[in-house]
Amino acid sequence: MFKALSKRLVGSAVRKEIVKADDAEDYTYGLNTFLTTFANILSALAIGLFTNMLLEIAVFIIVYKCIRKYVGGSHAKNAVRCYISSCIIYAAVLTAIRYWPFSETVTVMMTVVSAAVMYVTAPVEAEKKPLDDIERKVFKRRSVIVVSIFLAVFFILNYVGFIPYGERFAVVTAVGIITVAIFAAVGWIMQQKRRTKAVL
Repeated sequence: MFKALSKRLVGSAVRKEIVKADDAEDYTYGLNTFLTTFANILSALAIGLFTNMLLEIAVFIIVYKCIRKYVGGSHAKNAVRCYISSCIIYAAVLTAIRYWPFSETVTVMMTVVSAAVMYVTAPVEAEKKPLDDIERKVFKRRSVIVVSIFLAVFFILNYVGFIPYGERFAVVTAVGIITVAIFAAVGWIMQQKRRTKAVL
């Protein structure tokens, strides 16, 4: 999304001999990724502030970003679509949290099933960034650890009574886990279709 800006900034740094020309592509990619992520998070916080749910969106981002980093899942085809879809997701997530319609039992079941989906499918590779065998093993192990940590956090928040607003943030954590699981399931299905086409 900020590729043109990143190229200009890195180009300027190369001309001033701050960055080596051979490293320009790596710096451009890194800067573009940083700026895109920063804009994404800033927009999410703005949506949270606008809806008076700043703390909820902050917790959701932590859960979502930490798990998705290792689980993977379906991705938008370009940065602009990714940004727009992310903003829509943030608004939808906050609406779901505010008007959460499910009982505690159903929430627990949905969260556990979502964790199981990620245990089975992770890591789900991006089409443009396939993983090698070593990376798959590393991401698999880390995804299991991270999902298990947040699953434990969910149960602690849900069942330890003295934590302020515990049930509220248990729902936020559950929504984060469920959201990543949906992306993982969709991405896994798409991944299987690509592999089938490759064999044929």
